[in-house]
Amino acid sequence: MVRDFDKKLKLTGIALRCRTAKELYQKLRAHGTGLSFELQSFYKWMQGKSTPRASQVYVSWAQLLELDASPAFLGACSLEQFADLIVTGHRLDRASVDSFLQQWAEPGANPNAGEEGTVSLGWQETMKGTYLCYSHALTFQDRHPVIRGVLQLDLGAQLHSAMRAHYIESIHRVPLRYFGAVTRRNRLIGIDVSERDQRSDLYFNLYSPDTPANFMFGHKAGASLEEDMPHPSISRVLMIRLPAAGAKGTAVKAAPLSSPLEGSIVEDLILAGLDIAPSQALERTLMDTLSGARMNSVDRLSIQDSKRLNKILGGRCTKGRPRNNVATVTERKVE
Repeated sequence: MVRDFDKKLKLTGIALRCRTAKELYQKLRAHGTGLSFELQSFYKWMQGKSTPRASQVYVSWAQLLELDASPAFLGACSLEQFADLIVTGHRLDRASVDSFLQQWAEPGANPNAGEEGTVSLGWQETMKGTYLCYSHALTFQDRHPVIRGVLQLDLGAQLHSAMRAHYIESIHRVPLRYFGAVTRRNRLIGIDVSERDQRSDLYFNLYSPDTPANFMFGHKAGASLEEDMPHPSISRVLMIRLPAAGAKGTAVKAAPLSSPLEGSIVEDLILAGLDIAPSQALERTLMDTLSGARMNSVDRLSIQDSKRLNKILGGRCTKGRPRNNVATVTERKVE
């Protein structure tokens, strides 16, 4: 009896350094002599909706892994036994594998679930890069001005290790730097960051982006920063990816950041190097999205807003050339 084949396939992808499910599919197809199965069938295996019927699939899978175990044992063993085998056989980082297993600890848990054709072994890989982040200031006195922050998403040295976040924004010309981690649950992205001295925290809750991640939309929550007593505050936030991602292991440069934003969002994006034309209609759409004008609410989000933004921005965020006058990166490592 085959057990946890979907999870074992994902661990196989980690062991073989595959970035996506499609890459693992191609490796398995190429390795198996005379082996034939469709990509959609493979996606269903990875989603736990079905298992292979042909014994040759299991034989090719075992040969591809090059472990000292038979195909029958690999299929029938527990997930923990399988993890032990690939950690030893492929010299994987034990902590990364344990983190993967922990995600599946709860009954019914499926952290990598997605629609057919979108299963990914490395969702972090599609998100890493530099984003311009537009939101309202979380200050009691200046609630309405739009500010622009910069977010850097980066991966650690280990393949499939946790994604790191470095966010910076400026309040009254004072740069505030936040560091933290990124998680994904139920098609939502969570970015939990804090200042080094723990003076303040921010939490971003965002719709999971399409692949590749051209933009993200959601909430930024934190505390007002100018009161003797902190007050919980929230703003919508729009994150737009720069045309070229920053190099791995880099940090976002502090300057220049606007507080509040000087000029329009569209003008700022053009200065950043995005291939868009000046448009009052586009500016109104972006500002209405940030203010919640369509729903007359800041705290309630609509997936329709995200789809509308994708239609407007989806194909433009990867075009153009980044310019250093808006957001640059330095080669200083993120600690």
